[in-house]
Amino acid sequence: MMRRITGKAKEETLIELQSASDSQITDESRRNGVGSLLSETASVAEQTETEKLQPNRDTVFFRDGVRRIDFVLSYIDDKDDRKQERRREFEANLEKEGLELETEDKSDSKDHKTYFLKIHAPWNVLAKYADILKIKVPFKESDFPHGREVPLEFLSCPFRLPDSIIHPQPDYFTSPFDKNKVDFFLISDKNTFFPPSTRNRIVYYILARCPYYSEGRKDREKTGIKRLLSNGTYTAAFPLHDGRYWKKARHSEPESERYNLYKHWARFLCFYKEQPLNLIR
Repeated sequence: MMRRITGKAKEETLIELQSASDSQITDESRRNGVGSLLSETASVAEQTETEKLQPNRDTVFFRDGVRRIDFVLSYIDDKDDRKQERRREFEANLEKEGLELETEDKSDSKDHKTYFLKIHAPWNVLAKYADILKIKVPFKESDFPHGREVPLEFLSCPFRLPDSIIHPQPDYFTSPFDKNKVDFFLISDKNTFFPPSTRNRIVYYILARCPYYSEGRKDREKTGIKRLLSNGTYTAAFPLHDGRYWKKARHSEPESERYNLYKHWARFLCFYKEQPLNLIR
């Protein structure tokens, strides 16, 4: 009996040891699972923070995310004193005109050689030159009745782009802009009142006429971005598009018109769709 009891005790002890080892394995596996889950969560959080810290190169705004980039000048700093002086005088004169500048260092470019000078035109500059150029802007919504509905108009629905893509706008009466009669025009937001094409036109108008000589000297030949491009002071001058047309916007950014055109119109299977002329312009 003693042996049986001892045997039972050994068996019970063995069973207890086995259950203890099994519980240890289970606890370890749980700890490992929780640890791996925590590490994955931490890596995802770290990646998100890294994305936030890294500048978005697809954006059309300054680093503050508010001021829109209306034009970009690029140049390579080749240690030429004359070119550096021209750039310095030209950029100083641009700032005197009211334009705001921001430079991207060459370390952020692909070739690590090119600097990019971003240019933003604030409202007072846009209003001043829209008045000078007599740019037509809306002042009242058109009250002319639209054409009558065609009885079988629904048959043309497959050929149309959805309103969520084309964003149809009402017709307006327009008039040349007058900076002294701002309240006369339909201005709901000064940041978006002038479309990007108009903003680009105004900034280029300034670039084409801005001198790059100092105040004490006046040389009419030293004027305009075209001469600075021809003599190599700047390598390029261009406006920006709304980002990559083949890629969706990041996070909460609205989809660009170029992406919508690429996805819903500029494809072979969409050859029968109507021409969204306003978006194309």
